[in-house]
Amino acid sequence: MRFTDSAGRTSKAYYDEVATCPEDPVTATLPEVNQSYDRLLKPVGIKYLELPVTFRAVKKAAADASCSFRGSGVLHVRIRLGAGYDRNLPQRRQPDLVVESHATAQLDFLDGSASIPDCRWALFGPRVSGCVVGGVGSGLVRWHTAGFSELLAGKEVYNSGPFTFYARFDPSMTYQRAIKTVEPLLHVELSHNLDSMRWFYAIQDPPANVAVVDSAGRVTGQLAHGPAREQIPGSVYFAHKGFSGILLMRPNGQRYEVRITDDHRSRFKLSMVKVVPQGTLAHRTRDIRKVGVVGVHHPRTYCLLNGKLC
Repeated sequence: MRFTDSAGRTSKAYYDEVATCPEDPVTATLPEVNQSYDRLLKPVGIKYLELPVTFRAVKKAAADASCSFRGSGVLHVRIRLGAGYDRNLPQRRQPDLVVESHATAQLDFLDGSASIPDCRWALFGPRVSGCVVGGVGSGLVRWHTAGFSELLAGKEVYNSGPFTFYARFDPSMTYQRAIKTVEPLLHVELSHNLDSMRWFYAIQDPPANVAVVDSAGRVTGQLAHGPAREQIPGSVYFAHKGFSGILLMRPNGQRYEVRITDDHRSRFKLSMVKVVPQGTLAHRTRDIRKVGVVGVHHPRTYCLLNGKLC
């Protein structure tokens, strides 16, 4: 377009930039993902609840992208505890614990000619990132997050750090349809294979008092005397109608001492599980179970190291 003034002077050509990325928000629904959630058979279960996430076009797309979209959400992860395994002891039911997984993701639509390797998942292998998760078609979209921030009872218990993955799609799709296709695919595959929530200890189920003491002498739980404490970083203690338990969400290679006490002589049942929230069965490397009698003069102590008894 050119403009000419009254003196006959003509302006340089002016071009109006045409927006190609849709301005309307696009909502993709992430489906529920069930990882070994069975109230009768499993001592620990994990379920990722359904979540709608709204993506909006980024004003300045990534340098190698035709369009970029960004969306944020809080995914609720339910951890089921308290399934019984000894029919001679009263069954306890602890309300599900809810972990809030906060994340912001960006989708960059790229030239599909880029050569990106397929993801090779391994339960105990190296960290996986920068690979193609799945999908069909010659189009390529890059998914990136600065990290999953996991909050339990209002406290951050883990942060995954950044991840980048790719997915294929049919380039004849509109951006709206592509987002609604690719985002659920990424969510399901990453939920089954990505350790977005780090492995943790679930120590639970005695009707008696339970407490964990780390190598620095910090206590989380309830000892025979004194108030309940949560001194170990990344730990949570819970008690409900005689059921009690502890989650250690940021364990390391140190030894932990598990103490069972009671003011009265009583039977107890104890489950100590190292939970790896990865894979369709929420793989547990070891589930240690103990049943016995505890009393004022007969406390029980167990040493836990890397998911095994010391």
